[in-house]
Amino acid sequence: MTAAPLDAVFYTRYAANGGSSRTRAFEYVEPLRIRGVNACIVSRVDESGEPDPGAFDRVCERGARGAVVVVQKPSLTFAQLDELLDASEGRLVVDFDDAIWMGYSPGDPADGLPSLEATLARARLVTTGSQHLAAWARQVTNSDVHVLPPSLDMRRYRCVRAHEQVASPVGCWVGTSGNFRDLEPVGGALRALMEAGVVRLRVICDRPLDRSEWPGAEWVPWSFEREVAELASCDLGVMPLRDNERTRGRCGYKALQYQAAGLPVVASPVGGAVDGVIDGETGILATTEDEWYAAIGRLAGDAALRARMGGDGRRRIAQRHSIEANAATLATLLRAAANSR
Repeated sequence: MTAAPLDAVFYTRYAANGGSSRTRAFEYVEPLRIRGVNACIVSRVDESGEPDPGAFDRVCERGARGAVVVVQKPSLTFAQLDELLDASEGRLVVDFDDAIWMGYSPGDPADGLPSLEATLARARLVTTGSQHLAAWARQVTNSDVHVLPPSLDMRRYRCVRAHEQVASPVGCWVGTSGNFRDLEPVGGALRALMEAGVVRLRVICDRPLDRSEWPGAEWVPWSFEREVAELASCDLGVMPLRDNERTRGRCGYKALQYQAAGLPVVASPVGGAVDGVIDGETGILATTEDEWYAAIGRLAGDAALRARMGGDGRRRIAQRHSIEANAATLATLLRAAANSR
């Protein structure tokens, strides 16, 4: 028997190209539609990043017409929470993929926190991007909590690295310049490898690294259209992370992107990397600078190893971390939230 169509409205923190909103909402719209869930997006900000003053009212209107309301990275006031629950008759789902209890950025730690636990407690369903985040959520709510792994639209990842032996392989780092600090713990190892000509470092980002601190580091301006092709032009991906409460809440999206493009990964065993990288199979987990130096040097000198790990990683992403693989799970969870009390 075919399930009756379900309406859902995603109330996202960012617009279409805004990181987690794109990967946990916008990219799911069409796969959900195929599975009988008519999803629409209402962003809290417009494309320029300015707040949309009418967004909350539009979400309430959708909820009043029977839609399940999915609040992504919540920052509701208590009054808004009550209004939204009343309008939607309690059909509230909360989704997040960062340690949001720490605040949404180091410089704005209080944003959205006063009602955060109340929002989770009154949701019918909470979805998170990792087991670490789910464990925290279960401490503050009796709602159903499920892990919806970070997922990629594999239709974008058609450019795949064909590995071959090269004199100085390219190690890439993709992200926003606000996270350059993640490179600091392994900076000595990376600079030594670059100086020795073992590897070149390329950052795919909104701005380059400080050349006085990172001489020789290459820069490619990030763009949504070119991102995948740029990744596939590299030989291995790096994802160092400091170990603290905020980084433990990160879901390792960089590592998944590298693998989807056919690259092996060297990553810190922190946060989502623990689940997203299979040590010795799809990449290498490294903690100390000596371990980072050895791991990158090993991959740089062995094209066959890069090809094997990159291929295994891409297959694993397609099986476990693709939008197609996880859309059916999300559709089932949304239906359950619509029907529960």
